[in-house]
Amino acid sequence: MKAKGFAPVLLGLLLLHWCFSSGNATAQSEPPSTEHFTVFLPLVTRASTPPYFGLALATPEADDLRLLDVTWYYNWSEQPLTANTAAFVPMAYDGKIRHLPSDFEGYLLVFNEPNLGAPNGCGLSPAEAARRYALLRQELPNARLVVGGWSVFASDWIGDFIRELRAGNLPLPEYWHVHAYTEAWITPRVAQDFLTSYHNLTGGTYWITEYGSPAGNLEDFRSMTSWFLSQPWIERIAAYTNRQPADAPWAIGSGVELVKEKSTLTPIGAYYAQLARQKK
Repeated sequence: MKAKGFAPVLLGLLLLHWCFSSGNATAQSEPPSTEHFTVFLPLVTRASTPPYFGLALATPEADDLRLLDVTWYYNWSEQPLTANTAAFVPMAYDGKIRHLPSDFEGYLLVFNEPNLGAPNGCGLSPAEAARRYALLRQELPNARLVVGGWSVFASDWIGDFIRELRAGNLPLPEYWHVHAYTEAWITPRVAQDFLTSYHNLTGGTYWITEYGSPAGNLEDFRSMTSWFLSQPWIERIAAYTNRQPADAPWAIGSGVELVKEKSTLTPIGAYYAQLARQKK
């Protein structure tokens, strides 16, 4: 993930002020192509104890899901990789549905980095995102919408989105999802302060649907993961990613990869898989 730099000092503590002022946007990932996926309607059941460790699956390798021992995954689309894998959660990448039936009752991730344009995100204004969210509520009245998918430092976008929802008399979502990478300029503590401030602003339950260290810093990854586990309002996490196509325009540092060639785990992947097994 590449980013426009600005000093990280007190960023998290100043977040609520920034929610109503302008800020810088940064780049992350767009969805990998799903043209070669077999089409199945996603089946997501509601468990009394929800799954926790998941995967943002950039490369369609079903064996990687088993290798990492995750309990759920998504792939930036409405269509799962295969029917015989960990539980799949579909995504309405740009807030529009194309395959889900109107009686769908599972979880649906809504938006991918709306604060960024292609090839990194769906590029929606807060006003347009609010309009599409309202339509989704009508089109899928029984779905459990997990809304947002913004970059962790996009305080201006989420602040404006909240204002648009309130202006339209729309209820705030019960579930939110957000991305949280660490960089040289955004330490685990800074990212954690951002996330805490967001939760103070929005309320609800959070999923972390992309996180990692582009530099492959295991200690940063451990710090973030341990912190997620300690927060009662964070229900699920999904590391980015199993393997990353090197030539993809949305690719970030190779340090985020959990799986290497010949299906062996990176140090970060081994740590993540161990925690996933313990959490089951």
